Amino acid sequence: MQQLSRYLTFTLLLAASTFSGASLAEQKQQLGGWDVHYNAFNSTFLTAEIASTYDIQRSEKTGLINIAVLNSADQQAVAANLKGHVINPRGGVQTLDFQKIDEGKSIYYIADFLFGDEELMRFKIDISDGAGKSHRLEFEQQLYQE
Repeated sequence: MQQLSRYLTFTLLLAASTFSGASLAEQKQQLGGWDVHYNAFNSTFLTAEIASTYDIQRSEKTGLINIAVLNSADQQAVAANLKGHVINPRGGVQTLDFQKIDEGKSIYYIADFLFGDEELMRFKIDISDGAGKSHRLEFEQQLYQE
């Protein structure tokens, strides 16, 4: 029950953060038969408890990306494999090490990364379902240190 409570708290925090400002706005891309929801934000928006639960470093220099992959037809969560990287304005590349958070009906993938204030970060993430279906999610987002 406590684990479910942690998941729900994390989910509610992420949902609330998507409406807290332009830099936290949730985004969505339709890739094939998937709706891919994603957002990237400063890890300082997480409470210390949530960050500790998911082994996330809270720092003004640490960003967090959250991704959910849904079947476009029925909006059910898709179990996926995610591999990707983020590129800073100077061309520095960081590999994203995604952690899967499975809540049963909802599945989220999170990864942390470092960034400088007001940097425009470029994300490139390959998403596959293990059955041969694969798509690339690409987007840019400017992040701010708090």
